[in-house]
Amino acid sequence: SSGINAEWPLRPGGEDYTTNQQNMRMKVDKAWALILSSYTKFPPDLRDLFGRIRERCEKAGRAEISKKLITGSIFLRFFCPAIMSPSLFNLTNEYPGEKVGRCLILTAKVIQNLANFTKFGGKEEYMSFMNEFVESAIPNMDWFLSNISDPLEKEYKATELYNSNIGHTLASLHSFLTERIQSLSPKEKEDLEGLPEILQTLDAACETAKKEKSTDCDSALIPLL
Repeated sequence: SSGINAEWPLRPGGEDYTTNQQNMRMKVDKAWALILSSYTKFPPDLRDLFGRIRERCEKAGRAEISKKLITGSIFLRFFCPAIMSPSLFNLTNEYPGEKVGRCLILTAKVIQNLANFTKFGGKEEYMSFMNEFVESAIPNMDWFLSNISDPLEKEYKATELYNSNIGHTLASLHSFLTERIQSLSPKEKEDLEGLPEILQTLDAACETAKKEKSTDCDSALIPLL
């Protein structure tokens, strides 16, 4: 539940608007905290890309532009759309109802204004109560942008990629070997020693995962390492 009235929830004049504003601030704080903590899982390739963008802008004496380029890439294209429409990013199974959807749109609006380093005003004066959040969050935004544009060390990058892709890699390898082994003669299979038995164990793990529907084949293979 959003905790926010869907009908003009934040405009002064209604009996619920103060409570709605407080709830809105709580939702935004929570979303922002989750975004900040995501830097530890940020894709290494994007870190490298954003690092090169920052380096080139700094060499050209335009360091501030690198912030706008990075926030435009990650917030405008990924974070805010995912907040507004989580079902499109497979974060939820169903499209949010009207009340929750309204809350998500407003949350995304605040996060995007923060990413643009812009306060609310003019036609969005009713959102000006969130300007305090925008101002206070700017140092953390700078910190976040610095971290996601800081390329990982080569050794750590290899570990990060290994850990993030191991399930998918094992499943692909299992599928490839299973297909290839079926075309071998009995003598050739004997020469492979324990491989057929290993593949049978992997087959059993995948089948069990499918029947229980508690996980996918990728995840089921990891404990068998």
